[in-house]
Amino acid sequence: MKRLMQNIQWIFIFLLVWIVLFEELSMRTAVSGLAVACLCLLFTEKYLMGDSYNRLYPISIPWLLRYIIFLLFEIYKAGIITTIKVFSGNITPGIVEIETSLESEFSRIILANSITLTPGTVTIAKEGNKLKVLWLNVETKDPEKAGMLIKKNLERVLKKG
Repeated sequence: MKRLMQNIQWIFIFLLVWIVLFEELSMRTAVSGLAVACLCLLFTEKYLMGDSYNRLYPISIPWLLRYIIFLLFEIYKAGIITTIKVFSGNITPGIVEIETSLESEFSRIILANSITLTPGTVTIAKEGNKLKVLWLNVETKDPEKAGMLIKKNLERVLKKG
């Protein structure tokens, strides 16, 4: 029963991605998305991953929704700050290396992508728990201080998930 609920969760996530990609909420899109989601889940788990999605990517829909809302807030906040800095000409671009204390590879990848989605920063390399980040406003080259400024609350929220 637990496995069925986990699979339904992943099918729902795949279906949402399908609807977003098609930019249309209709019965035809929902039914085709549901069919593709089921096929993708079965095919990838059996032939490509060799394991279940839930074991490799342990997320829940409520956590995912909370993280998306949190990330959108961070993106808009950073966008406003970055816009002000760009128009004032007060930028000092550079590459810094930061370290994360996240333990799972999945969480580190989400952090790297979240940093890239946030205006003013782009993750350009990931090796283990170290990230190289192109930062539009380098305030410090110290990895620990730079990490605190770049990661802000992203890492804290990912640790809770």
